[in-house]
Amino acid sequence: MKYKIIAADDNPINIKLLVRALVNPEYQILTASSGREALEIANRELPDLILLDVMMDDMDGYEVCMRLQSSQHTRDIPVIFISAKNDAEDKARGLAAGAVDYLTKPFDPQEINARVSGHLAIRKNMIRLQRENQELRTRMKTADGQVTDFLNRVNTNYIFENASFFCAARVKSKKPPQTLGFVPLIQNERQFVFLILNGFKKDFATLAVELLFEQYAAGYLEATQKYRNNSFPVQSLLEKLMERFSPDIYKVAFSFALGRICFEERRLDFYGIRQERPSVIHHSGNWMRPEARVLEFSGKFANLIKAESVPLSRGASFCIYRKGIETISDTTCQNTFIPSFEAHKTVSSSLITDIFTRLPESEEDQLISVLHIK
Repeated sequence: MKYKIIAADDNPINIKLLVRALVNPEYQILTASSGREALEIANRELPDLILLDVMMDDMDGYEVCMRLQSSQHTRDIPVIFISAKNDAEDKARGLAAGAVDYLTKPFDPQEINARVSGHLAIRKNMIRLQRENQELRTRMKTADGQVTDFLNRVNTNYIFENASFFCAARVKSKKPPQTLGFVPLIQNERQFVFLILNGFKKDFATLAVELLFEQYAAGYLEATQKYRNNSFPVQSLLEKLMERFSPDIYKVAFSFALGRICFEERRLDFYGIRQERPSVIHHSGNWMRPEARVLEFSGKFANLIKAESVPLSRGASFCIYRKGIETISDTTCQNTFIPSFEAHKTVSSSLITDIFTRLPESEEDQLISVLHIK
C-alpha cells in the first residue's frame, strides 16, 4: 500500500532535506511551499499524513492545522509539526492545535522516519478502510451513471397491428426522465392487454420502480398461464401489484391502469387507479365518452380500483391521453385529436405523429395512444 505524505515548508532547502530523508518506496511525497498551498493539496489529495512547518509567512502551521481540524473532509489526517521552535510552550500549542506529534529542527532522518512509520502503522487499517470506501463510492458512482444512462434511454414509441386491431403510442417528454408510459403486456388475435403508468414525480427513482412494476406484471401473467379464454387473472394480478408496489415500500408514488381488449366479446375492460377510461373518436369526427358497465371487483383494494367495461364497435378508435393526471378534455380533443383524424381518415403511425406534433408544449410528459378496432 502506498502512502501519500505532504511535506510543507516555505524554505526550499528544508523541503529537499525532508524529501531525501523520507526515501521509502511506500511513500509518495507531495510538497507545498506555503500554508495555503498545503491546505489546497490536502483538500484535493486527502493525504495519509502531513509534515508541517510552524513558521511560514502566509499562514503559520498552527492556523493550517486548525483549519484542517475544522473540516470534516480533512480532520482525520494526522499532522506532525517540524519546527525550530523547541520550547515546551510551543510543543503544547502544536499538540493543542490538533497535531499528533512535534519534532524540532534540525531533525534526525532516522527519528523522522521512525515517527512517520509509527503514525502510519497506527492508522494502517483505517487508511485501508478509507481507500476501500472511496473505491466503493467510485464504483457506485460509475454504476449510477450507467443506470442513469439506461433510464435516460427508456422511451415509449410503440406500434402493433394484427387482424383485429392497430395500436400506436408515444410519449412527448420535454426532459428526462420519462415517467409516463404505455406498456403492452399481451397481444394476440384474441386479446390485447396493456398498462398505463403515470409517475407523480418526474425522477429516476419513480421510473426505476415503474420498470420493476412493468416487469413484475409481465412475469406474473406469463407465469400463471391463466389468461386464456375467460380465466384472465385480473383480480389476483391487481392485488399483487398493489401489495408489492405500495408507496410505503419504495417511497415513490405513481398511478396505473390495466386495460384488456377482448376481441371475441368486443369489449374493453379497464381497471384504473386514479385513471379514467379511454375516450372514443369515430372517423366521422364525433368524440364521446363511452357508456360503461361497472365490473364486479372484490377484495381489500376494491375501494381504490375503478373497474369498468366498455363495448367496442367495429371501426371505432379509442384514444388515451395523459398529462400528469389530466385526461382528454373537450378543448384538447377539438384542437388536437379531431383535426388529425379528419386529415388522415385512417389510423396509422402517421396519424400518431400528426397528433404528437399538435400536442402543446408542457413541462409534464404527455402520453398519446390510439387503439383502432378493425
